[in-house]
Amino acid sequence: MSDKGTYLNTIAQMRPVITGMILAILQAFIAATPQQAASATIRGIVVVEGTDNPIAGAELTLTTFKPFNPRYPRQSSAQAVPPVTTDRDGKFVLKSVVAGSYRLTIMRNGFAKQIYGQHVPNGPVPALEVSEGETVENLIIRLRPAGSISGVVRNTSGRSIAGVDVQLLQRVYSETDDRSFSTIASTNTNDRGEYRFYWASPGLYYVRAGNDSQCRLAPDACEQLSKIQTFDRGIETGANPDQADSYRAVYYPGVRDTEKAASIDLQPGAELGAIDFTLERLRYHIRGRVIDSTTGQPPSWAGIDIYEVGGASGIGWYDYTPGELEISNLGPGTYWVRVSVDEPKSGQAPLAAAPAKFVIVDSDIDGVVFTLTPSSIITGRIHVDGDQQAGKSLDDLDVRLVSKTEPSSNRTWFQTKDGDVTLRGIPDGEFRITMPTLPPGFFLKEARLNGVDLLTAPAALQPGTLELVVSSKGGQIDGVVWDDHSHPMPYVQAVLVPNSSDRPELFKNVITDKNGRFRMNAIAPSDYTLFAWEAIELYSWFDPEVLKLYQARGQAVHVTESSRQTLDARMIPAGDAR
Repeated sequence: MSDKGTYLNTIAQMRPVITGMILAILQAFIAATPQQAASATIRGIVVVEGTDNPIAGAELTLTTFKPFNPRYPRQSSAQAVPPVTTDRDGKFVLKSVVAGSYRLTIMRNGFAKQIYGQHVPNGPVPALEVSEGETVENLIIRLRPAGSISGVVRNTSGRSIAGVDVQLLQRVYSETDDRSFSTIASTNTNDRGEYRFYWASPGLYYVRAGNDSQCRLAPDACEQLSKIQTFDRGIETGANPDQADSYRAVYYPGVRDTEKAASIDLQPGAELGAIDFTLERLRYHIRGRVIDSTTGQPPSWAGIDIYEVGGASGIGWYDYTPGELEISNLGPGTYWVRVSVDEPKSGQAPLAAAPAKFVIVDSDIDGVVFTLTPSSIITGRIHVDGDQQAGKSLDDLDVRLVSKTEPSSNRTWFQTKDGDVTLRGIPDGEFRITMPTLPPGFFLKEARLNGVDLLTAPAALQPGTLELVVSSKGGQIDGVVWDDHSHPMPYVQAVLVPNSSDRPELFKNVITDKNGRFRMNAIAPSDYTLFAWEAIELYSWFDPEVLKLYQARGQAVHVTESSRQTLDARMIPAGDAR
């Protein structure tokens, strides 16, 4: 065989080997190249709640899911895909969705904003889980029609008032059991004294009209502030000599006390009118002088705090040159006034006058003398029971005085770096002590002033020594929340409620994870009831009337020091109160 033939024969014999090598290299290259995951699709329809009527023009936004955090119920997250809008038949398609956990938000003018799967505003939201290449079909979203609340604001002569601040409020609890109003929306009355809140979500509301800041300063200062605010609102001052800022704020139906305010039940699509107000002019004053008893002279500076019983708090005006005090823009009512010097000269104890009570009926109060005397001081120390190493971080923590009868007297002060606590100026009234900002794993075990327990029962404060004990020996509960079909329930609210209702700081609340599991730690030894809700307004469990609705659905729990328990909890379905 010739050399050429031998060469060709050799090539023919090697061809399968070369081909195999090339294929192997290609396969290895393909295997090493990242493969793009198949994207998912979400399809559905948006309709009016209670009907099958489609809603066109609704905007749907898909964002990456974040577990619910009660401290930040309105936390934002990144968009997963561009927003889409429903077509004329209310249908929508979200394409190119990467596998993962998401939150779907739906908005449309004239309807209440909705997050898919959320049962109550600011409540937990279950994740919308999407798998690789999946098509989520037939997602039905039902929007509730929004409503409106409107009215007219007049003065006592029946004349409409322009530029009045009107607020739409909802009653809320905080994580420390402080019940207050949250502002949902605000507006100003027009030239006819009219206001209107539109596209409001159905629910219980309160309405407040009048000056929110209530200027208590000297008349000249209030006048200048009123002119600035009036100009900012675009109201022609000469067109209405009655300034909106000189009218007393009240809650509907014309009360100052928040506990007497009437709730307004706004149903889906309702238009509630005639929520009217009649406001009275703020025209009265409290005037007097301030004297430092240690010098017999007016102090160079003084702080003036004023609190209206059933109303708002504020500050007054002090002119150090003649030592004159003036509190302006007051209406009929009962007021407490406190004058103090919190930062006196070096080496001098804080100065304060005894809180004074004034009742205004239909005239000014003049000639008042506030005499400042050195204030008493409470000093103390924080001790650690348990983990001494972790206890070294117990610095700059709030210590709070809590009074149910005089909420305006509640105040905080902080401990120094070496663990000492100092309270300068002892307020009148009876108080308990709490520490709301302890590090993870600790609870307040003892609080005694001169041997008197201030942890479980309020008492009057006296000069002396305060002993606080924080402990790392709290109990721990691990559990799973199940539904009635024995399925673990993700992202629902689990709450541990103390049987002692006068200690709200003992409440514990967590959100279950994606497997329905939860953990509560640093639990103070006591008796509790464990609840698990699919839907409940955030912190409404502080309300005893709310808890009564679910009392039979709770689970009794006894916690001892350093105890460890594993529990199964049954979920209370949304809308189920028995």
